[in-house]
Amino acid sequence: YESPADRKPDGDGRATFRWAQLCNADAGLIDTEKPLAFEVGVATRDYSGQLRFGCTVWRRDGVAVGSAFTPAFSPCPHGRETVVRVTFRPPWLAPGRYHFSMSVGKGNNEEGRMEDFDRLYEVLPFEALGPEGEGSTVATWAPNWGVVRFPTPELTLLTRLP
Repeated sequence: YESPADRKPDGDGRATFRWAQLCNADAGLIDTEKPLAFEVGVATRDYSGQLRFGCTVWRRDGVAVGSAFTPAFSPCPHGRETVVRVTFRPPWLAPGRYHFSMSVGKGNNEEGRMEDFDRLYEVLPFEALGPEGEGSTVATWAPNWGVVRFPTPELTLLTRLP
């Protein structure tokens, strides 16, 4: 995503998105066994406090998969671009097509107060590839299993075997 010069911020504009790009996606394809990362350029105007990003992953059919907020950070002074990398370790998404929406602002869901200075919708589209199966085959994933692949759960055998 690259912000057009005449783009108006979706918020009060104290911080605005300049650009965003996926880091580890080859032609928009990601390996869900590895971290998912993107870089963002943002600039502030008349604001000297800390910023955070809010990110939501959406399925291509418009269903939200999940959201997260980054830790707060100190941006460069007024007008200068700050570049950050946001990394999800690992996302464990099921195979399929997704995209992000994101915001830059202050506060988060745990603080109970949030204020967005700018928002982007339907950006950074990507396709999550299925994990490799046994013998280098493609693993199976049924759509009715959901969009999150939990890591293999821990199993503790409580019954003593004879």
